[in-house]
Amino acid sequence: MSFRAISLILTPIMVTAVIFISGLNFYTGRKLIGHAESQAVHMMSSCANFASGSIEDSVLKKAALLFDVERVTIIDTLSRVIASSSSMLGYYDDFNDLHVDSNIFRSTIKTGIAQHTGIKKIGDEFFQAFYYPFISSGEQLCVVVESNRRFFTIVGDTRKTLKFTTALLWGVMALFFVLIMLFIWRHLKLLKRSEQQKRLSYIGQTASELAHEMKNPLAIIKSSADVLQKRIDPEKKDTVLNFIGSETMRLSRTIDRVLNLAADKPLSKMKFDLYETLTTLTDPMRNKWPEIEFVISESCRIELEADKDAFYQISLNIINNSIDAMNGRGRISVDFSQNNEGVLTFVDNGPGVPAKYRKSLFEPFVTAKGSGTGLGLAIVSSLCVKHGWKIVLNPLESGASFSIRMTEESWRKY
Repeated sequence: MSFRAISLILTPIMVTAVIFISGLNFYTGRKLIGHAESQAVHMMSSCANFASGSIEDSVLKKAALLFDVERVTIIDTLSRVIASSSSMLGYYDDFNDLHVDSNIFRSTIKTGIAQHTGIKKIGDEFFQAFYYPFISSGEQLCVVVESNRRFFTIVGDTRKTLKFTTALLWGVMALFFVLIMLFIWRHLKLLKRSEQQKRLSYIGQTASELAHEMKNPLAIIKSSADVLQKRIDPEKKDTVLNFIGSETMRLSRTIDRVLNLAADKPLSKMKFDLYETLTTLTDPMRNKWPEIEFVISESCRIELEADKDAFYQISLNIINNSIDAMNGRGRISVDFSQNNEGVLTFVDNGPGVPAKYRKSLFEPFVTAKGSGTGLGLAIVSSLCVKHGWKIVLNPLESGASFSIRMTEESWRKY
């Protein structure tokens, strides 16, 4: 199963889990707020009952302080103030504009039953009122208790807690999701590498049998063809005989490449001069391909610690790949840069790598060349992995660029 497929499966599951837990969190919070509201109504009811015992400002102030409410006011049926805990309200002041809910007040006066409002937001403040009707000296009056402070402290704290826990929950779930994706990505990467190693192991077993069965016959065919050519065509003008010899050698080289890919030889690391090794490799090529310019940068004057034969094979395969892509004409440059790691880069000005091959370029038997075996870059990748290096294809508008990222222990500047 691919990383994308697993992501598509896990994403809705994770989102559903977050929504469910957020909903549960919200429901629990609402229950807490509801419980606080019910306690607040009970407290405001007790406050109103206490205040109705005496129509005096001092008693109402005591009630407001005792029950921790915003204001306690006694009004008549016309909403005129009779007494209040607030010094801002005087006797017979009009209370109409101060009602939290005038409809509930009228209903309370009409039915004679105590009622309370819901939470109302006025400006930036939240209010709640409790209307408590009573009779004093034969006159219908009403105690109005407003905004229980303790209740709104609980509500405010609960809302803040809800916001914080919800945000924390989303953060934890997002982190959990990222960690799962990273774990899956790493697992799939290791699985892919394991599958490739199994594939290479199978190739190795098959290659050993092929080498045993084909190497000797190929050598006999080649030597027989050479003897035949010396007798019949010493000047090598017969294309058929030339074809036998060249194709036999090509088949032999293909078998050698398969053996190199499958071989699990331990690395024999040693210190050597990178610039000198690359120069030794490219000097014979300059004569063979005079129309190709080989440029080895001065930045390559470093000491490299690696298996020299393996490194030679890596460089040879990459350069041969570029030569084939450019049809023997163009420019190949090699450069070394350093930061936390050393990066050896091979660049050519050929046609580049077709988009459809870029993702699978380092897998065995993947080739954009009609006559290629698809083993050259697979061998490069395998040898790089053995060294703890990583080879990548760099994005370019034209040409091809391969970078080998080396560990800091692998190189040293002179």
